[in-house]
Amino acid sequence: MPVDPPTEDARSVDNRAIELERNKRFFEAFRAYVSATQLFLEAARASREPLGADARRRASRCLERAERLRESHKL
Repeated sequence: MPVDPPTEDARSVDNRAIELERNKRFFEAFRAYVSATQLFLEAARASREPLGADARRRASRCLERAERLRESHKL
């Protein structure tokens, strides 16, 4: 499936968030997940299906991870 530049940017931020979380830099990971969520939603609005649906799913996943970090680490 082709990847458009906005989605690629969002994936890059998402990957950074995952790496930050692995390194126990939870506040930075939280902020990166929130940024990735916003970028995926922007990509979803700008994309046709099926890329838009994939971007929405990824945004949802990033938001869930951000919420989990916020709750588990009292951010």
